[in-house]
Amino acid sequence: MEIQYIDASRKVEIEHFLNEWFNDDAYITAKTSGSTGIPKEIKVQKKHLIHSAKNTIKHFDLNQRSHFFLCLSTETIAGKMMLIRAIIVDGKISIGTVKKNTMDDLPKQVDFVALVPIQLEHYLNQKEKISVKTIIVGGAPISENLRALCQSVTTPIYQTFGMTETLSHVAVKCINGETNRSYEALEGIQFSTQGEQLVIHYPAIGQDALLSNDIVELIDPFHFNWLGRADFAINSGGIKLFPEQIEQKLSGFLSCPFFISSIKEESLGESICLYLDSEEPVEIKKETLLEILSKFEVPRYYKIGVTFSYTQNGKIDRLSTIKNYSSYEWRKVL
Repeated sequence: MEIQYIDASRKVEIEHFLNEWFNDDAYITAKTSGSTGIPKEIKVQKKHLIHSAKNTIKHFDLNQRSHFFLCLSTETIAGKMMLIRAIIVDGKISIGTVKKNTMDDLPKQVDFVALVPIQLEHYLNQKEKISVKTIIVGGAPISENLRALCQSVTTPIYQTFGMTETLSHVAVKCINGETNRSYEALEGIQFSTQGEQLVIHYPAIGQDALLSNDIVELIDPFHFNWLGRADFAINSGGIKLFPEQIEQKLSGFLSCPFFISSIKEESLGESICLYLDSEEPVEIKKETLLEILSKFEVPRYYKIGVTFSYTQNGKIDRLSTIKNYSSYEWRKVL
């Protein structure tokens, strides 16, 4: 494997991972994202990581001539897997900075890049783009605005579904060109449901029936539509609502960072509320929201502050942010 450092300050981080990878231990340590709880360390067998990497290599037709670009931290499973894929094919990998505009530093030609949504958005907004053969994006949901922006390029962009416990993605869907809203399993992986929650069957990495926290519409054992996280689902007046779906609809209406949550209310059980990160005043009117949301999806209350918290892979840390916003007053949507 050939390594090129665009960001030389990452040498210590990369060498630390390589030392861990090439030592005599049968496993490495990885951290869960912490987006829905406290991050935890888990031990992952190297043979399972190799299988996951080979699955991606086969699916995206990567080989020794492939040039990878790593702009994610190797503290995350996504960052580790980029290095492992490059090691297995004995390809070339360029190490960029972990920042939103990291794609500004791209070499002249790159074959495979993994991004989080904010990095993808910055790349797509560039007037002059370096050629990339394939982009995968994960770590957080894709807004409708970003999905529309993806249609402006011919480079295939794939949204991924996975978690630390599945050692990167287990399903992908192309979100530009002839788009398909359903996720498709990679080879050797099948899906079922327990209630509404997705169960992942990936025996090759020791996960025979992994119950996820994701609510899905199962199409068949190899395809599903993602609806939202079970952790975040809201039951308002007996109607189940998924914040991620409401957020997608609002993405074209609100320009500042935001997310949907709920508060306890006696009459409805839970009422939908909106958290905003903005230094400027934001006016939220019910009549405007009803143009893009159903009457059941419209938030009843909102808070404005400037202290959103984020996880290492770019997701809004909802639990920490809600605590940060405890001193801000609720405003009613009129």
